[in-house]
Amino acid sequence: SLKKPDSAIGIIAGKEDDEFYNDVLLAVNKTDNVISLGCGNSLKEFICIIYLADKIFTSDSLAFHIATSLEKYTVVITGPTSYTELDVFNRGKILHSSKVDCLVCYLNKCDKAVNCMNTLNVNDVITYFS
Repeated sequence: SLKKPDSAIGIIAGKEDDEFYNDVLLAVNKTDNVISLGCGNSLKEFICIIYLADKIFTSDSLAFHIATSLEKYTVVITGPTSYTELDVFNRGKILHSSKVDCLVCYLNKCDKAVNCMNTLNVNDVITYFS
């Protein structure tokens, strides 16, 4: 949950991320300022939700591209994709792990115990939203 009562966090995902989305909702300390925005939004609805947000945190390329085109403050987490090919145009941050040597593998699934996503620190993300 947020410590700022006048702020809210919206959680949104695509239809293919339904299981992950539900796992995130179960793990989050759900309060009135954590809003479930669903997985079945149309493209127009998805764009409108991003348009209405002040800040975006994503690992999704579509959300990243929409947010940067709308000049939103965007923090994008990259793992198997190339962080050097992305730009937030001085409005946010691109995060990637510096603890593994297999970055930019473009794999959809990884069988390594220590990988580019689980070596990222939550505190690194939080610092860009404080």
